Amino acid sequence: MAGAIGIEPMSEVLETSVLPLNDAPVWVKYSKKFWFRQYTTTTQPAYKNWSFCSSADKIKKTMPAIFLKCFTKVEDLPIDKKPQVAIVGRSNVGKSSLINHLTAQKGLAHVGSTPGRTRTINLFEIDKRYFLVDLPGYGFAKMAKEKRPGLIDMISRYLDLAPNLKMVLLIVDASVPSSDLDREMLSFLRELEIPVTIVLNKIDKLSKVRATDVARKFKLDFPDCQCITHSIFTSSGRGEIWEAIERAVRKE
Repeated sequence: MAGAIGIEPMSEVLETSVLPLNDAPVWVKYSKKFWFRQYTTTTQPAYKNWSFCSSADKIKKTMPAIFLKCFTKVEDLPIDKKPQVAIVGRSNVGKSSLINHLTAQKGLAHVGSTPGRTRTINLFEIDKRYFLVDLPGYGFAKMAKEKRPGLIDMISRYLDLAPNLKMVLLIVDASVPSSDLDREMLSFLRELEIPVTIVLNKIDKLSKVRATDVARKFKLDFPDCQCITHSIFTSSGRGEIWEAIERAVRKE
């Protein structure tokens, strides 16, 4: 039917080597075990680069992601109606590694050996539908003091002025107690009424008991925020982060 909503059965998807590319794809939860995409079409759907996963944490294919450009001024960011999701966190929290893990592209975001080297706003386009915006890390322990205010101003100006910002991923090192800087950032985001998802990164550094305790404490301390545990080594939380992003960019 022209203009109808179509759902590709999971049994067919698993048997298909070329999968449908949709004009406006949406993740749909089929059951606790399977995920797939819903699409709108006026004719037969095209078949190419379709993304699906067999569970929230085991995505076999990912949506196309490309690095567009880095910016030193908020005013230089492109004027575009696409939704934006920003990533913020301390300078050594592993934001670049997280981006590479989410997109399954090892070199998409540069991973530096020295924390605090990311001093630009880095723009990534996901599936040609929305942007991931990697903001400079805060903390800057090894950065010259005279340079810190400029980067702090860049972060705050972006968060305050970005017209299509749908959500912020606040990345926290699960193995390190939350700092005053993290709490100040969360307070600032609340003042701006920006939805926040807290990602407890590097959860693999903790024992299972300790990881459970840390996650429970964050959920108690920040009940208005979704908290997701994540590890690039075990892939824990990868699917949940994508789910949170997709839900945010689809929200009007």
